[in-house]
Amino acid sequence: FPRDELFQIEAERLHEWSEGILDLETRPRVRVFARPDRFDRFVSVLVYVPRDRYNSSAREHIGALLADAYKGRIAAFYPYFTDGPLVRVQFIVGRYEGTTPQVEAAELERGIRQLLRTWADRLADAVRTLGPRGDALLEKYGAAFSAGYAETFTSERAQQGISAGSER
Repeated sequence: FPRDELFQIEAERLHEWSEGILDLETRPRVRVFARPDRFDRFVSVLVYVPRDRYNSSAREHIGALLADAYKGRIAAFYPYFTDGPLVRVQFIVGRYEGTTPQVEAAELERGIRQLLRTWADRLADAVRTLGPRGDALLEKYGAAFSAGYAETFTSERAQQGISAGSER
């Protein structure tokens, strides 16, 4: 737990967060814990994400999502790599003015899950819309696309190619 956060958080919120963080040991997943400063100067946000999905680009996108949600800017971020399957990143969202927006953690978690979806994830979803044959097509063609193709074309375009090729 970040030391500075430990000194600033209220006891009830610390208890709630502790239970949520302990739950991540048995069910690793994206989680967000946010604590607005009582003077509306900043929001401290702990974000837990799967280690295999975390990189600089993901951090930048998550930071942009949080800055937009809380109407501020990312003043600092502190990643912490645990031994487990998750990475914890503490974001400090600096606020400019006004009352801090109340943002539901579940809404932020949905947004972060969307940000962390890969091209392969979107391809799998698109191919599965083809019905029962989608799983077989995904197994056959899912790994057939190069990184260059994924950078150039959308997963939906790849799905169209897969479905057109399977009809021959």
